[in-house]
Amino acid sequence: MNSTLKGWVVIAALTVFSGAALAQNPNARGTYLGLEVGAYLPSDNSIKSAFGSTLPRIGINFINNQRPEMWKPMVNFSVIGANKNGNRFLLIPVTVGLGRQFGSDNSSARPYIRAGAGLAYVSYAIGPTGSRVSDNTIQFTGAAEGGVLLSDRVRISAAYNYFPKQNGFDFSGWEVKVSFLFWKI
Repeated sequence: MNSTLKGWVVIAALTVFSGAALAQNPNARGTYLGLEVGAYLPSDNSIKSAFGSTLPRIGINFINNQRPEMWKPMVNFSVIGANKNGNRFLLIPVTVGLGRQFGSDNSSARPYIRAGAGLAYVSYAIGPTGSRVSDNTIQFTGAAEGGVLLSDRVRISAAYNYFPKQNGFDFSGWEVKVSFLFWKI
């Protein structure tokens, strides 16, 4: 089983687990630990040719779904990575920012936005064996996200992640994801 298929199997298993956790109490409000699963779409053509145009992505976040009319702090941690044909990369961004929901507190679906900045661990080795470019570093990252809370515990969203270019590689890209708020803190 190749590494991309293994990644998608892990994402599917986490999705099923999170769905079962949501069935316990789907309408509770508060601050939650959330699990995100989705796909990362790199923007750089050299990254796409080395790893493909769609990569698995998992993440953890902390979300407060009370009082949607207020700006609230949001923390997001994610893991994006690939390993193909001897090439590898791993991105682990951690961002802190502000988010806000729109719509009434009683709405079954509420749009939201989030912007954040932080640091990311970036590790990669890309290219033919003789001219392989590699590095392990910590660098700045930024993210902007928009989505919809489908209930108090499930949201879908799209986000853009910015990473500074490194040795000619741009790891920035779009992601689409589903978040499951499963553990009330």
